[in-house]
Amino acid sequence: MIERIIEYSVRNPAIVVILALAVAGWGVHSVINTPVDAIPDLSENQVIVFADWMGRSPREVEDQVTYPLSVNLQGLAGVKAVRATSEFGFSMINIIFEDDVDFYFARERVLERLSIASTFLPPDVSPYLAPDATALGQIFWYTVEGEGYDLGRLRAVQDWFVRYQLYSVPGVAEVASVGGFPIEYQIDVDPNKLRAYGVTLGELYSAVARSNSAVGGRVIQKARAEYLIRSVGWISSLRDVENTVIKSVNGTPVTVEQVATVQFGSSIRRASLEKNGNEAVGGVVLMRYGENPLQVTERIKEKIGQLQAGLPDGVRIVPFYDRTRLIHEAIHTVTGTLREEMLVASLAILLILWHFRSALIVCITLPMAVLVAFILMRQLHIPSNIMSLSGIAISIGVLVDSSIVMVENATHHLHRRFGQEKVCGDTRELVLPALKTVGRPIFFSVMIMVISFIPVFALGGMEGRMFHPLAFTKTFAMVGVSILAITLVPALAPLLIRGRLRSEDESWIVRSVTEIYRPMLSYLLDHPWPIVWLTGLIFVLGVVPWGMDWLLRTVLAVACGGTLWAAMHERGIQRIAGALGAALLVVTALFADQHMSRLGREFMPPLDEGTILDMPVTIPRASITQAADDLKARDAVLRLFPEIEQVVGKAGRAETPTDPAPPDMVETIVNLRPREHWPKRELRYEDAHAQTEALFDSMQQRGWIATDLSAEQRTKLLNDATMYAVDDFDRTLRELAQMRFAAFEQMLGAELTQAAVQRTIRLLRKSNRLQRNPDPEEVIAFSASLAPKYGPRLAEAPDIVNVTSLAHETAAQLEQLGIASEQPDLFEWKPGRAQAAIDGLSAALGARPVTFFSQLLTFVEDERSRLWAARVAELNWELFDEAVPYYTSRAARELRKKAEASGVWQASASDQDFRELHTAQEATFAKSLFLWQKTKDGLQKEMDTTLQVPGWGNIWTQPIINRVDMLATGVRTMIGVKVYGDDLGKIQQVSEQVAAVLRSIPGAADVFPDQIVGEGYLEIEIDRERAARYGINVGDIQDVVETALGGRVITMTVEGRERFPVRIRYARDFREDEQSVKDLLVSGGGMPVQQTMSGMPGLSSGVVSAQSPIQVPLAQVADVHIVEGPSMIKSENGLLRAYVQLNVRDRDIVGFVEEAQRLVARQVQLPAGMYLEWSGQFEHQVRAKRTLSVIVPLVVLIIFVVLYVTYHDLTDALLMLLAVPGAVAGGVLFQYLFGFNFSVAVWVGFIACFGLATETGVVMLVYLREAVAEHGGLEKMSLSDLKQSVINGAVHRLRPKLLTEGTTIIGLAPMLWATGTGAEIMRPMAAPVLGGILVADEVIDLLLPVLFYVVRKRRWNTIAEQGIHMPTE
Repeated sequence: MIERIIEYSVRNPAIVVILALAVAGWGVHSVINTPVDAIPDLSENQVIVFADWMGRSPREVEDQVTYPLSVNLQGLAGVKAVRATSEFGFSMINIIFEDDVDFYFARERVLERLSIASTFLPPDVSPYLAPDATALGQIFWYTVEGEGYDLGRLRAVQDWFVRYQLYSVPGVAEVASVGGFPIEYQIDVDPNKLRAYGVTLGELYSAVARSNSAVGGRVIQKARAEYLIRSVGWISSLRDVENTVIKSVNGTPVTVEQVATVQFGSSIRRASLEKNGNEAVGGVVLMRYGENPLQVTERIKEKIGQLQAGLPDGVRIVPFYDRTRLIHEAIHTVTGTLREEMLVASLAILLILWHFRSALIVCITLPMAVLVAFILMRQLHIPSNIMSLSGIAISIGVLVDSSIVMVENATHHLHRRFGQEKVCGDTRELVLPALKTVGRPIFFSVMIMVISFIPVFALGGMEGRMFHPLAFTKTFAMVGVSILAITLVPALAPLLIRGRLRSEDESWIVRSVTEIYRPMLSYLLDHPWPIVWLTGLIFVLGVVPWGMDWLLRTVLAVACGGTLWAAMHERGIQRIAGALGAALLVVTALFADQHMSRLGREFMPPLDEGTILDMPVTIPRASITQAADDLKARDAVLRLFPEIEQVVGKAGRAETPTDPAPPDMVETIVNLRPREHWPKRELRYEDAHAQTEALFDSMQQRGWIATDLSAEQRTKLLNDATMYAVDDFDRTLRELAQMRFAAFEQMLGAELTQAAVQRTIRLLRKSNRLQRNPDPEEVIAFSASLAPKYGPRLAEAPDIVNVTSLAHETAAQLEQLGIASEQPDLFEWKPGRAQAAIDGLSAALGARPVTFFSQLLTFVEDERSRLWAARVAELNWELFDEAVPYYTSRAARELRKKAEASGVWQASASDQDFRELHTAQEATFAKSLFLWQKTKDGLQKEMDTTLQVPGWGNIWTQPIINRVDMLATGVRTMIGVKVYGDDLGKIQQVSEQVAAVLRSIPGAADVFPDQIVGEGYLEIEIDRERAARYGINVGDIQDVVETALGGRVITMTVEGRERFPVRIRYARDFREDEQSVKDLLVSGGGMPVQQTMSGMPGLSSGVVSAQSPIQVPLAQVADVHIVEGPSMIKSENGLLRAYVQLNVRDRDIVGFVEEAQRLVARQVQLPAGMYLEWSGQFEHQVRAKRTLSVIVPLVVLIIFVVLYVTYHDLTDALLMLLAVPGAVAGGVLFQYLFGFNFSVAVWVGFIACFGLATETGVVMLVYLREAVAEHGGLEKMSLSDLKQSVINGAVHRLRPKLLTEGTTIIGLAPMLWATGTGAEIMRPMAAPVLGGILVADEVIDLLLPVLFYVVRKRRWNTIAEQGIHMPTE
């Protein structure tokens, strides 16, 4: 089959090339239209059920809503866990399904179960499903801003205009409001006036509800025309409510105005949004499941541009968080690495083959294979993200193997035929046999590579969701390249492999390597102990970082035994050297065991999202007002860091079922500047200590400090002075940099406005839209007029809305000056013919069209970035100039202060003496000083130290990973200890004990147990007997409490497209404390519930008794007191649960968890009915390790069986697999050198390396076996012939080896030096692959031929002993 395909391709090249071009076009279309995101969707397969029960405490919500719902949902097929949260006013339930359950199927099953919820839930509770979004669905946050508008009006604009319009964007699942003051009509009742007029709450309730309606009276006929009858009685103003008649007393109407104050106010607030020190109104957009986040974000921005014209004057929508930059940076990192890999690999192939057209064939297959991978990605709905593209990047070297083998074999055959003459004529018949010969081996090698990646496909859970895209794309690319190798490459080979072909010896690279390799291999075949010793040394060093003593001892024993065995076959000095080598292995192992650090373990290197999420914890009693005030204080501190671009904070929850945050939960989005815009302001401690020590020595020389200090005193004095000086230095340079940045931002707006105006004019001139060129003075004049409006906006964040508006205003001024004429198509972009053709082709393939405004926006963004980079470069020199004298002065002062405090200051130095000391030390310090950019971890630690707000504990995370962890594990930190039980008090007590143990463990940070109890409750306990004496029912009391204190919505106004609730409650003076509550008047008679026109609960009008019922204070029928209760109740699978949350710093997570589990089990005694469960990121790592520990050996066994079945030689199959342990050792060494912990990313790198190493071993054995076969087999060879055959076979493999493995190694190198977003995931994968191939390559090139020779030599001796005639030497 393969041979027939190759033959058809060779004989019909035109058809193959046309098909290849069609595939390329399809691939480009797929590249453009494949969904793009930064990382795969790691969220659990879950459905969220939400139920509102306004005004109810967490205990009532838990007992009557959450628990019944949870236990009823547990029985659904495919459910793994049911996690629930009961908070004030609502219940949120997360139903976690198995990964193989379809998302929408799961929603259908939950919806079916909810259809019977009314049978076991309170009558006024209706649970519903959250939007069909995932944990990564919050793709866009924005604020609605406008000068002169209060937060109530802005919130109305958001709720009734912006929100619903953004709902219409394709791909949007929900738009939720947050912050501001939701407007409502408030009727604040005076109970004294109610009593004076003889009005009950029920009467007031009913009167207002009935006064807000609209009815129809069918139609009337008039003059043969039909008129619809409509009676309108909607409330549209405060006056309408005030004039509502409640009842008549002796013919005199009693209106609402007489018994209550009617006003606009804010409904109960459970959230606050803060920006630039002020409260703000905003919204969050959730993306629908399976949508393209980049495209949806672009649609949202386009929609915002359309909405801008319809907003009230001065109101605008300002984004403050979206994933666009993260996505672009992550994709840029991977695609940049891909381009570098393809370029480097192509150059390597060209240098080795030294024939441009032959190299071109190989180079063409690289982008073609990538395009085939994208076609399959799009068809199978695999989005383009950092992991899927990394699968292609990690395969670059392998992708050229098949083509290289085909081209190299064809070149070899053609060179044998034509020699030094030029290849010409029809060469199809000459090339065809060569191509057919390697067709099956190519397929075989691809099969080995695919099999080697089975362990990655076997991963489940979050690690599976993370790495399955990588495994798929790697497989797709390999499938694509294997198809191309038997179709496109055979079609191009006869056409392009022409001209003079160089032999292997004519390549200086191959020739140089051969001259070194041949004598070395010849020596090792006669004296094998050095290569055995070297291999053993590599294995020993590769095992030490694992930290497993038994494995080190085993490998050391095997390495020493192998070296001694090889040395025993030597004589004289060689035998002694071998024995010394074995002893040196032992010494090396002991030395490495003592001095090489052990590698840690973690789930995944965290992706740098370019954003930090500040999620501190505080006591649960904080009100939303207090939380908002604290939020402003925290954010004000964060804005003082020059690395931070924008800070927007949220306290409480957005109005979406996907956000369960209580009012005391703060989430501040800290947007960081691009890394290249970070100033160099960090002084390394080592450099600071050296300068302090130099000052100290100088002071001692001048006799200011005693010289008889002990080493301990000297060290303490130096360390204390350096620490305080560095802290002050950091603060000073931070403030200086931020001050300079603030001044620059004020000037930046004007510069960007002028640049945008000039660019607009240039684009109009390019399109021939101007009647004359404006004078520079004219440009400066109207740029200055536009700068106050657009300058701050462009300086903060340019967007399409602002540049479009600026361009229109620029055009208007140009028209006024007669420079441009008013034209409807003024901004229609008209490129040149060539550019128009390119744009048309791009649009046909699905790319977004280039417009006038998109070009202008790109220019402004680039100009802004350029100006920032230039200013940062200047600032770095300014900071350096300040750093030298400031630190010198500060360190000198600290030394003097500490020396005086220690009693070792001996002289009184004058100011002039100190100036002389500073001058002398500054010159030296300036020559050695180097300031650094802060790392993200360093910045986070500095923020943590600086931001210490009383009552708050800091927790730092990132938006995406926080959402994933919160909804997957329920915790917002790296680790969470779940405490299960049935008593909240005991759970709280055990949580505190666990937290105390965890705080004592090195590496623990941000340890906070859930504060279950701590919320203040004003509890009203009704005494039924006392109430009965007054003829008052319990329901009467509850109705009064609910309405008078919490307020009850009695109707909804209809004012155009806006709707506002009308709430009735007691005035604040009558409900401000417990005494006011005790004085509430309650009466019998009840308040029967009806449904108003709006569906809101109301009261029936009934018949008001002529005699008002008796009214008594609430204290007469109930006990009112303050108690503490739960602020939030969490449960899982029906059991109550609390978390102890913590992060781990400066050590591996798994090692920490193992130590923590031992200590907690030993020191914490659990009461009966309680148990602990550990959760967090480490779970994924442990599960992945457990899976891989089973699957990887099984896959290696499968590969071994395939090799044995193919070659029918047990020893040769084992020799081929010998490259695998070599790859492991080399991979660990590179991993150690680059400082990467063991993680799933590293394991995936090892798995990728296994297949490469095995394939390389197979190729070497094939060449060695063929070399022996060419001499007729062992029976027809002498030992010298055997040795020469082994050398010839190994040397003959050099050119394809350099082409395949060399290209792989060189091609992978860019992954290892990659920087930018996503590099932190790619580099740990590349390190074991690159190190493994390098070491496995040496094992294969040197050890494998030696072992092959030893095995064949034994077989030769066995044949000779059997009496078979053998050739002599």
